[in-house]
Amino acid sequence: MAGPEEEEGSPAEDAPGSDPRVRLLGERVLRSLRLKPERWERCAGSPEAQPLLRGFLEGAAGQPPLLLVTLSPAGQLALSTQLPASPGRSKALFFLRRGPGPLSAPPGPGELLYGDLPASSLEHFAALVEEVVAPVLANQKNHHSWPHVVSQDIMRHVHSLKSNIFVVIGQVKGKTLLPLPAGSERMEYIDCENEKTVELVDKSLVHAIESTVIEWSYQIQGALKRESSEPLLQGSNPNPKVELEFWKNRYEDLECIYNQLKTQKVRKMAELLDRVQSSYFPAFKAMFRDVVEALTEAQDINLHLTPLQRRLEEIENVEFNEVKPLISPLLHMVCLTWATSNYYNTPARIIVLLQEICNLLIQQAWNYLTPEDILKGEAEESLGKVREVLGILSCFKQTFEERRENLHTYFKPGQGVKEWDFQSLMVFARLDGFLRRLEMVEDLLATALDIMKLEKIEFSGIRGKALSQQVLSMYEEFQEVYKVLSDRSYDCLDTNNMVGGTGLQEN
Repeated sequence: MAGPEEEEGSPAEDAPGSDPRVRLLGERVLRSLRLKPERWERCAGSPEAQPLLRGFLEGAAGQPPLLLVTLSPAGQLALSTQLPASPGRSKALFFLRRGPGPLSAPPGPGELLYGDLPASSLEHFAALVEEVVAPVLANQKNHHSWPHVVSQDIMRHVHSLKSNIFVVIGQVKGKTLLPLPAGSERMEYIDCENEKTVELVDKSLVHAIESTVIEWSYQIQGALKRESSEPLLQGSNPNPKVELEFWKNRYEDLECIYNQLKTQKVRKMAELLDRVQSSYFPAFKAMFRDVVEALTEAQDINLHLTPLQRRLEEIENVEFNEVKPLISPLLHMVCLTWATSNYYNTPARIIVLLQEICNLLIQQAWNYLTPEDILKGEAEESLGKVREVLGILSCFKQTFEERRENLHTYFKPGQGVKEWDFQSLMVFARLDGFLRRLEMVEDLLATALDIMKLEKIEFSGIRGKALSQQVLSMYEEFQEVYKVLSDRSYDCLDTNNMVGGTGLQEN
């Protein structure tokens, strides 16, 4: 907890320097982080820390009023004047100078604030609200002088704050957490089978439950509307692991939602809505039905996509020139998924997976060819690698067409056969563009090899010298243009990279 610093720290005999303000900061650091004095001495005496300490204590112009002390995984202290972009694994300590000019020794009241920065700030804030803020504001003893309307409004805001924090924590963890309505703790005392008890139920509790059903509906619909194709539609080029991870996370999230809706407290809330004939009970049933259907779908898809993980890792873990034998087993698994899954056998789903497999092959080919060096290295070696990649990618397309033609063999006798009746262009649009660019690079390298042979050509006869000079001029001109092209710092395999003039350009 942050608090004003008003007292002067007792000087440590072996503290570096004689400035009591530095010793004061050191005492607070050692007390908060529970370190030995030697750690602070080494930190404060380092060349990197001294300017930061001096600027903070003297209030130098342009110096931020914040000083942050962090502890690295190796146990070394470090000073900074900016908050880290991402939280560390251990807590940090902050000092905040609240006034202009040098810091007094000792600091005056409110002149210096200090406090801990926990590694998990959100969980720390949630605990603060749950254990400090909410109990204080919700305590009826603190409301005795407040009007009833104000008291109720405060209670509503406190519950709203707790619910929002609960939801945000779930979002950070990739889960959809459903906050319970205010007064839900009273549900265990309500006998929904007893009509007299139901008639005596506070109408405000029913209203709170109905409002919660609306909020849950928005949350759950948001989770259900997410599609694995979103990264592709947004213009990025995800690989198949993104697809597998999406369905794994979706299954876990929907299972989490389902388990929350199946708790005893939520079931009693639904029974109460049914007993009072609330118009929101059908909406609750429809919401629960949607969750069950989506969970069944996600479970089926996750189950059938999981075996692809090993095949994809095999492709990622070998050099691209060794990928060709792995293509057929991978597409075999894709066909099995299509034939056996009850929910992944739609063109929209399988096209996403196949596009992402193309992205994986393109990425692996890109890594293998090293585009920034492909025109700078030996032309013969680069040409061989380009032709090797062209052969592997063409093999992938050919294997795809073979699997498409024999897709019926993956279905059991009597089972309805579903063909891949979509156009190949929907799968290979990006791969075809990459192949065209590779073919351009291949032509360029092949031309370069042919032109390089002109260097050693000599003509005889009456016009031999003149012809030899013309050939040499042609060779030198090509070498000059080729050098300009090869020296350019751009990705020659990027199909979005259109270079005119002496560069590669698609027609």
